[in-house]
Amino acid sequence: MPKSVPAWPAFNEQLAAELSALEERFISLVRRSAIINVDPNRPGRNLIFVGAAEWGWCPDDSLIGDRTLLLSDYHEWNDRFRLLHRDPLPQVATRLENADGLLRGWLERRGGDHSIPGSVELAAEKLKAVFEEMRTLLAL
Repeated sequence: MPKSVPAWPAFNEQLAAELSALEERFISLVRRSAIINVDPNRPGRNLIFVGAAEWGWCPDDSLIGDRTLLLSDYHEWNDRFRLLHRDPLPQVATRLENADGLLRGWLERRGGDHSIPGSVELAAEKLKAVFEEMRTLLAL
């Protein structure tokens, strides 16, 4: 009698499980971060800067290692996720780029990012919405 072959999870099921783990790590990282007002147009300033970001990530060298590892793991996951969307329709491509841009941007933490809200809790809620969008795209 032949041995039974173990059932492997479907590709999209494996990606969904990994996405949930990534979400937990992203939210944990954001909750250990701080957000500061970087608006150069705050009261008391004599100059006006058009298009400047209002909020930014507070520099924190203790998070660099976690951000680097999470960015690497996210890149690996995203490369496999993109196999499901090799030739996306324009509206799907836009959704993919928006979600990916926010996640990468929040790990890279370059200046001038307009997507950062005014508090860590608002950032965690925004992340939850982005990960929900990724789940919707995964279900496509």
